[in-house]
Amino acid sequence: MNVDIYCDGSCHVKKRLGAWAAFIYIEDEVYKISGVVRETTNQAMELTAVISSMQYLIEKNFAPEKITVFTDSQYVYRLPERCQVLEERNFSNRRGDKLPNWQMVKQLYKYLDKNNIRFHKIAAHQRPGTSLESDRLRAVDKLARQLVRKAVRNENV
Repeated sequence: MNVDIYCDGSCHVKKRLGAWAAFIYIEDEVYKISGVVRETTNQAMELTAVISSMQYLIEKNFAPEKITVFTDSQYVYRLPERCQVLEERNFSNRRGDKLPNWQMVKQLYKYLDKNNIRFHKIAAHQRPGTSLESDRLRAVDKLARQLVRKAVRNENV
């Protein structure tokens, strides 16, 4: 079984309110998961979308042979290639300061070690109809943004 995961995160920077969403395609089914988080960042929400997708697969006892993660986040897309360096530095930068979200990155790497996961970068905000992948990512992006807007409105009530 192969699994395609489309994930995105969004954040209202000033209010530090964020949301993440993921659409998980398994055979002919799509599973939609999402959440809202306070005191967060865009990068944390992008990571949360991927990590939550991996947790969902485990909770539902799916055991895919191959997982493809589609993202518009350059940060998330490049994490697998940075794995060795970040682990050697104990998730710190050259000055020795811990990286933001280092615990989440470490958690993601555990999933990479146990699964056949490939990341595919898709340019953000493409016109509808550009490709099936970009259309699916647009839908996930739209949901994450809607969740942030709703959270901001509810906070202001």
